[in-house]
Amino acid sequence: MAGVGFTHGVMNTDNMSVLGLTIDYGPFGFLDAFDPSFTPNTTDLPGRRYCFANQPDVGLWNIAQFASTLSSAHLISEKESDYALERYGTKFMDDYQSVMTKKLGLPKYNKQLISKLLNNLAVDKVDYTNFFRLLSNIKADSSTPEEELLIPLKAALLDIGKERKEAWISWVKIYIEEVKSVS
Repeated sequence: MAGVGFTHGVMNTDNMSVLGLTIDYGPFGFLDAFDPSFTPNTTDLPGRRYCFANQPDVGLWNIAQFASTLSSAHLISEKESDYALERYGTKFMDDYQSVMTKKLGLPKYNKQLISKLLNNLAVDKVDYTNFFRLLSNIKADSSTPEEELLIPLKAALLDIGKERKEAWISWVKIYIEEVKSVS
């Protein structure tokens, strides 16, 4: 979900299967404009419990409730419950890092690069899907003149001012160097 910008509007315990799959896609949406606090559920707007950024924690909470029920019924031990909860966090991060690394076309996860990217996307409310589609047009060529660096991303970076343009140019330069270092 995090890798493709999908937001499940009501990811409560009865909307998550024992396999960890979300079901009952009542209100849902995609991040047309990257906003970690986005929720498609109008009844969730005050607290944004099920917003995009909270989905990993809500998934963990749901699993904790299920594990607690199984433990109370003596179907699993406390140790097994703790293991499941620890494993969720590790597995989620491994999968998230893998998805984001592939979206950037890199062989290994670069936390700093991705953090800066997500910050830029959020500040400028960039269309999440279209940005990654356009990113594939960036050439790993550090000789590209600075004023041309953002041309491949132009359709996603609408109405950004000079300051934000500089932030994006800085990110693209770092991204190009990262891509070049593994080419």
